[in-house]
Amino acid sequence: MVRHSVTKAVGTTYTTLKGGSIMAEETTNAVEETAAPVSGSIEVTAKKGEREATIVYDFGKDLDEMVSKFGGEIVHQNARANMKISLQGIMRRRLEAGEACEDLVETWKPGTVMERTVDPLATAKKAMAGMSEDEKQAFIAELLG
Repeated sequence: MVRHSVTKAVGTTYTTLKGGSIMAEETTNAVEETAAPVSGSIEVTAKKGEREATIVYDFGKDLDEMVSKFGGEIVHQNARANMKISLQGIMRRRLEAGEACEDLVETWKPGTVMERTVDPLATAKKAMAGMSEDEKQAFIAELLG
């Protein structure tokens, strides 16, 4: 079983800054303990500007435990929201490639990987869009070899 260490400090706030430096307010007491992670736990990290926070949150190890912890309606709403975002991503890729999306009603299933169609010309044009004229010329020269 994988174990992780948790450092707790009484009266101290630690903030990890970009580049790995840590900003800390003064402390009066610090303790380190090692605990086994809960099987449904996931490490969640959020960044905002220079600040970063990481916590380990127990979402539940399976559907039954999630429903027990949060209720069926909450689990259902969150599953639908996640599936919607996944489907939108596939639709955006298809729209960008000039393909139709209507068949997804019958062919898409959550959790499956859809085949991606890549248009090399569209990819090159997109890459060149942010280039200066000199960069574009160098890019074309490199392509022509």
